[in-house]
This record gives sequence, C-alpha cells and structure tokens, in this order.
Amino acid sequence: VPVLTRWAFRVCVTSVLLSIVTSLSAATLTIVLEDIKQAKGKLLIRAIDRETYESESNEPGNHSLIVDAKKGDMEVAIKDIPQGEYVVQVLQDVNGNHAMDYNFIGMPKEFWGMSQNPKIKLNRKLWDFDEVKVKIEAENPRISIRMRKLR
Repeated sequence: VPVLTRWAFRVCVTSVLLSIVTSLSAATLTIVLEDIKQAKGKLLIRAIDRETYESESNEPGNHSLIVDAKKGDMEVAIKDIPQGEYVVQVLQDVNGNHAMDYNFIGMPKEFWGMSQNPKIKLNRKLWDFDEVKVKIEAENPRISIRMRKLR
C-alpha cells in the first residue's frame, strides 16, 4: 500500500506541475475589433498557426470564438492561447453559413479583418504568414483589427 500511495502522490504532483507550466506559457489574447458597420450576424474569430493558415483550412481550430456582432468597436478575448505565432482572422457572418461569401469576381461580400490589418488584395491569394502574424509572447497581448469589405 505505501508504494501505491507514493505513486499516487507522484502522479498528483506531476499533474499540478504540468498545469502550472501550461498556465505560465498560455495567455489571454485581447482583440479590439474596430469599425463594425452593422449589428447583424455573428463574428467568427480564430487564431491559427502557420500550418493551418497555409493549408487554407476553414476549421475553427482550438483558439476560436463566435460572438454576436455589435455596431462600432468591440473587444473580445481568446483565453488560454499558448505562446507562439498566429494569424488572427475575423469574419462577420451575416447569413449564418459559417463561411466567407464572394461575389462573381471573387471579392468578399462580407466584412472581415485580419491581424496586422493588411492591404486589401484584388484576388483570393493569401498574404504571406509572416506579413500577418502576431507573436504571442506577453502575458496578456492586445491587438486591433479593422473590419472592412470592398464596396
């Protein structure tokens, strides 16, 4: 019985230490969404790593949220995001299909935003990851993303 007790104690201590290390390397990313034009639909927000970004996956990933859109500026937070490099993408999904809608020439029909607020491209080609990434190093980083759409 004492061997089992020592083993259980070691497992508990290891679990506690792992949770402390994990919490020390995780942060809450605060995102200020600027210039939301209408209080319609949902805002789909995700922070994705290089591999997910470059694969052009539409999966929400582990660091995402969905909130009601409000007109003007609003602040949201993604909690427990590990340190690293991410691209933060935001879509105002007005029609509820959980996807960006494009017009006949391939331009977005819905409002969107991205970390580093890159210049709008006249095609659907992705920006280079390094152009739009955010480094999560601080305890509670804060970024601003301007919502926009081509008229």
